[in-house]
Amino acid sequence: MVQVLQSPPTGLRARLHRGVSAFDALQPGWQGVIDQADRPSVFMTPYFIRQSWAHFHQPGDEPWLISVEDRQGRMVGLLPLVLHTEGRRVIRTRTLTHMGIWAGDRPGVLHRRDVDVVDVWRVALSAVLDQRSGWHHLDLREVEETVLPGLQTTLQQATGYSVSARPDTYAGLLPTVGSWEDYVDSRSRHTRQAYRRSQRLLTEACPGLRVETVDQPADMPAAFERYLAIEQLGWKHSAQIGLWADHRQVAFHRSLLPWLAQTGQASLWFLCDGEHDIAGLVRLRQGTVTYERFKAFDPAHARSAPGTWLCAQALQQSFESDCTLSDLLGLHTPLAERQTAKAWYDVEVRTLRLVVTRTSASRHLVRRTRQVLRAVRRLHPQHWRPA
Repeated sequence: MVQVLQSPPTGLRARLHRGVSAFDALQPGWQGVIDQADRPSVFMTPYFIRQSWAHFHQPGDEPWLISVEDRQGRMVGLLPLVLHTEGRRVIRTRTLTHMGIWAGDRPGVLHRRDVDVVDVWRVALSAVLDQRSGWHHLDLREVEETVLPGLQTTLQQATGYSVSARPDTYAGLLPTVGSWEDYVDSRSRHTRQAYRRSQRLLTEACPGLRVETVDQPADMPAAFERYLAIEQLGWKHSAQIGLWADHRQVAFHRSLLPWLAQTGQASLWFLCDGEHDIAGLVRLRQGTVTYERFKAFDPAHARSAPGTWLCAQALQQSFESDCTLSDLLGLHTPLAERQTAKAWYDVEVRTLRLVVTRTSASRHLVRRTRQVLRAVRRLHPQHWRPA
């Protein structure tokens, strides 16, 4: 189902595309926006979103893809949401969330380079608010903090909603321009010493030390299994976190990485001692931006910080290539509290969790709950007698 939702003063209008058929219908325009975007997120590409749906959706979920168009009807932006219904037949809540958050980080909204990102957010958000009868909660994770001031007017003008915004995640950005040597020289004395100490300890302990990069599609499946094996050696295994701990994430990345490798958008890095893997790094790439997606290391070599040293080798390769930015994703605490990340990354990006709730929906749920309790009490009065 496709529905034209609005045509605000910006000249942009939104369309709501509901159902799985929207993926195919939007594919040409979607890819066109990717091709004309500055630094588009890999987590907003058609393949990534569609594979996310295939691996993570639950029965009853429904895609809600909000496309934003200009006066000529050309797509200039996209916000892919999913409507998730929870509860039983009597009491059900419907929540809209960002489809790119299932397996991505900071997906945001897709927009063409000649269109203001805040305008696209406003139009898409206004369109969702206009569909208030279709949902109870709008839960947007990892919205970049810099976007929120531009959405204040839209949120303030909306009536019948409660809005909350609270800190969510953090990321580090590093422009990978200039020379690697100059960049290392710009680090603090402590960071340079720690880097040289790590290299010395690794060289002394591992006579067969080498860095291996896997980037060919046919080699990705075996390399990914190697990375999962490293994850299970360390603290991520005991904490039951990481890729290996979620079978959906494992299946998703088994499908994703070989496909991305076909266009040079994925690589797996390993720090090895002979045939033994000491550390691993999953890197993604979109345009000239590299995403330091996941890393793990063998705790037996923790003293020499092999994960950090391997990441530094990957950064060096970025400086020596046409990459312009390294994006360190998925931090749950500020950079200031993560000294290793802060030592190498200069710019912090903070995100917020934006939750919009229909106040009328809240009253309806309370009223409906009371009705259900009264019905149960009538059917089973023995359970409600005072002691």
